[in-house]
Amino acid sequence: MNRKLYWAVLLNPVFLILYGFGLSALCSLCEYGGVRQRLPLIAAAFACGLFWFLTWTILYFIRKKKPGKRVIGAKWSKWVLLVELVVLLGLTGYYGYRIYQSAQHYNGRLGTYLYNRKTTRSIALDDTDRDFLANGLNGIFDSLEEECGLNRDWELYAADTLVLEMDEYGTILSLEVLLYAFDEEGDYHGWLIDYDGSKSDEMTVYLGSRANTDYMEQEQLSPMFEMIDSLISDLNTSMLERFGFRISASAEETEGENLSDMRTEEDIVFTLRYSGYGTGNSPQSASDPSYVWYYLSKEDIESANQTDGDIDGFLMSLYRNDTKVLTMVTGVGTLDTVEEIKAREEEEERLAEIEAAKQKGKTLIGGQEGMTFYLDENTSMSLTVIDAAAGSRWYSFENGSIYNEDPFNGRWGVAESIYFLDEKTGFILISYASQDSSYIYYTSDGGETFEEELLPVGDGEEDMKGNAFDFTPEDMDYVYTPYEEDGILYVKVSSDSASEVYMYLLFSSEDAGASWQYVSFQDDYSEH
Repeated sequence: MNRKLYWAVLLNPVFLILYGFGLSALCSLCEYGGVRQRLPLIAAAFACGLFWFLTWTILYFIRKKKPGKRVIGAKWSKWVLLVELVVLLGLTGYYGYRIYQSAQHYNGRLGTYLYNRKTTRSIALDDTDRDFLANGLNGIFDSLEEECGLNRDWELYAADTLVLEMDEYGTILSLEVLLYAFDEEGDYHGWLIDYDGSKSDEMTVYLGSRANTDYMEQEQLSPMFEMIDSLISDLNTSMLERFGFRISASAEETEGENLSDMRTEEDIVFTLRYSGYGTGNSPQSASDPSYVWYYLSKEDIESANQTDGDIDGFLMSLYRNDTKVLTMVTGVGTLDTVEEIKAREEEEERLAEIEAAKQKGKTLIGGQEGMTFYLDENTSMSLTVIDAAAGSRWYSFENGSIYNEDPFNGRWGVAESIYFLDEKTGFILISYASQDSSYIYYTSDGGETFEEELLPVGDGEEDMKGNAFDFTPEDMDYVYTPYEEDGILYVKVSSDSASEVYMYLLFSSEDAGASWQYVSFQDDYSEH
């Protein structure tokens, strides 16, 4: 028996139908799930295919040992095999592509499974991990460190309120919180924790969960650990009777002992809530007689005593069923409000801009107030708005002890820039509100007096002929801020205030701006 005939018989239509059925079932499993329904079908198809493969292979080798025997159908075996191979490859390609697509996230059950394998961890919690009175949250966080890449050395933050429930024995019943941190290289890490002991002994952790990090300073987790350590110490001593906790895990061992008058036959659930830095009611305003205001440090007590009404700090509250019985606070008054933080950041940005302006010698625009040019760290010149109407402004000029109440000599508009070569020599520029033309003023006495400079734009008339827009020198009436190159001062004059200047007249000055000479006409519009 030749090898082609062997493969032709092996890949017979019945085998191909069985193969296609198995692939179809496997594809449906990847796309829609249903292990119990589809896995037996896949296993049966695989078993039948394997049985046929082994049976026919054994027969092939038995017949191969009998040479010379003519096999019917050997002549057409290669054509049958070719058709069977085409069908085999077609089935494999079709269902293979569908299985590949189902492995993409949101495209099928397989994709969801693979994504969850990558981003989700299920951590089994033992009794020690869940023993809040003995270990606080250390058992749970140790598990997060081992299984989920959390590093206790990083500064951790809680993006929302951490909610923990426990029974009267201190056994953790549930935990919900979104944690995040930044590693040493500044990369973000997030962990969404969802544990419900009534549904499973395993804690589900979603890795890489995103959080709004704008309020990191208010969401620090380290104060919570300090308060939990202090809370556990008191719950195991003087505060035990007050709140109704049992120390032992056996109800029989503590029946009638260490329970407060609040004890009832109903199930007792204690809820711990940590919401980071915020505002809490002062002890005097607490309406519940069982409510306790508890400070961690002497400094906190002193700060609170100096506060009338509400108190700011890192807050953690304990509820017995639905009744708040305790609020703990630390870091009283040590953290700025969101508005104060934002104001401080804006001020830091402003100072950074000023520092950059000092180093580069550039104009810094200050909103509606005016603008300032920093010649160096100790010398600056300013145009200050003293009046405004209909979009235009009037300015005064200051340069150290020099004050000029009308630097533009009666002209009003919108100041464009300031540029000084030294403490005495410089320029100020102003335009109309439309910014279709501007004017440059020159001083050689530090700003005590300014004179408008009239540049010889007419000298470029010949060069401007045939330009892209048929502009004439009269159209070139917008003066840009001068700049210096290799000891020579230059200034561009264009038709408007475009940020990119492609058509302009260029002038130069070798006497620090006292006089100007025409250099050239530049027309780059054809290149843009």
